[in-house]
Amino acid sequence: MDSLLITGGTEEERIKKVKRLLIDQEISQFDTYNLYPEISIGIAEVRELSQWLNLKPYQSKKKAAVIFEAEKLTIEAQSALLKNLEEPPANTFIILVTPNADVLLPTIVSRCQLINLSQKPQILLSEKEVAQLLNHLIILFSDDIGEKFKLCQEIEKSREEAIDWLNKEITVLELLLKNETLKTKK
Repeated sequence: MDSLLITGGTEEERIKKVKRLLIDQEISQFDTYNLYPEISIGIAEVRELSQWLNLKPYQSKKKAAVIFEAEKLTIEAQSALLKNLEEPPANTFIILVTPNADVLLPTIVSRCQLINLSQKPQILLSEKEVAQLLNHLIILFSDDIGEKFKLCQEIEKSREEAIDWLNKEITVLELLLKNETLKTKK
């Protein structure tokens, strides 16, 4: 498969895996297109990438396009990328890099060979954090829409903080679903 999705591990581990793949495939830096998001990756960046994919390799027999922080691809950009993932040009690798594949469209994930580096590290929460996160869940599952929007506005300080909050909520939900004792740090 010519489309790869590298997930899990730390950012450093994911970057190291990309470099290893490029070396193994004997792809030079001149035949590698690295796409880094400023805030997000939009449809214009994906169209530019598509044009580059149709060019012949410069120095190597193959070329690679690497999309770092693929979780920042907009829905429209992911849709535009689908055709290239389904049928990449000959001798071309497309590598998507993200800590968590769940944030991508299922159609994107299904068209890529998944390389999962490791499970996410366990998140330890204080008793106060657990109580607060459980309260958030109660609001999200039972309160009226106004309270839900109010909670979202409190959390929506930045994308990174929202993702961190979601990961903590997922940890609490996983523990509740597994019927385990909530693990807290002392």
